[in-house]
Amino acid sequence: MTWAFFNKLKIFFLVTLILGWPLTEAFGEKGFDLHLIRRIVVFPIQATGVDKDLLEEAWWQARDELTRGQRHVVASQQFLIKSDAFQPRADLQPADAILLGRFLDAHALMSVVLDDRNLAINVYDGATGVTLWHLERRLHPSLTIKDQLVSVLRKMIKQFVDDLPYQGFTVKDSLWEAPSILKDGETRVQLDLGADSRVEVGDLVQWIEISVHLLDPVFQGGGSIKVNAEGHVIRIEQGKVIARVDRSVPGYRLKEFSLVRIPRLVKLIENENKDLGKIVSSMAPSVLRPELGGAERADSEKRPLFTTLSFVGSLAAFLLLAF
Repeated sequence: MTWAFFNKLKIFFLVTLILGWPLTEAFGEKGFDLHLIRRIVVFPIQATGVDKDLLEEAWWQARDELTRGQRHVVASQQFLIKSDAFQPRADLQPADAILLGRFLDAHALMSVVLDDRNLAINVYDGATGVTLWHLERRLHPSLTIKDQLVSVLRKMIKQFVDDLPYQGFTVKDSLWEAPSILKDGETRVQLDLGADSRVEVGDLVQWIEISVHLLDPVFQGGGSIKVNAEGHVIRIEQGKVIARVDRSVPGYRLKEFSLVRIPRLVKLIENENKDLGKIVSSMAPSVLRPELGGAERADSEKRPLFTTLSFVGSLAAFLLLAF
């Protein structure tokens, strides 16, 4: 995608953003709630003076790590080439991330930059352009880049997956034709926790919302978790996980793709990462109750983010007049 073509698309999509997709659709009246991240685009690694074959191999390895467990669908090289978008990208501005997210139909966008021996990954939300996650690692000075790039990158990608504040989502079974059913006096829900989930019968299940209220990366201090419902896993059969809903916030309705958190798995991942000396980016959930309070503080923290997005909106209106 050439910059001239990219800029024309930017004008078109930013205008569309204002006229056909208001910011309130993404943020709602009470702020932005993060949706399920399923489709991810990984751009080629941006680096200078590094063998192109090595960079391409590292890209394939990063894609492979993301698709482990079948929790994510990652755009293929062929798709990105056909879309004229298979090129390295550094830091993305919110407007550019929104544009690319819509153009490539991606829930999240991942950029990888190797500057000297500093390897950095940024993950952006494809709907709003906010930064979801950021991590940097310094390659070992005594080893060649070729001997460590792939392994370090895979470990960083794994940490991103571990840092996701949810482990699955609610699915609408083809037989049920609904995200939940009432059976034997219980509300039952089918969950998708990936192919390699370590969930067990009896595990506590929490249905959550992730709200963005700061300019920090969402999964690293810029977001908060609200628990809307709780239940337990009651059956695991042929890869299908069935949970029972025990209690919920008044008025809450389970939907398809509702985010699911398994506290035991969160703790297990945290302990494993601590044993490996990794920095754990954990988001603690709120206590399940109808009203969580702290509205004034949340509103004050949302303001910088809304100001940024308002600027994006104003920019689109300006480009519309210029175009």
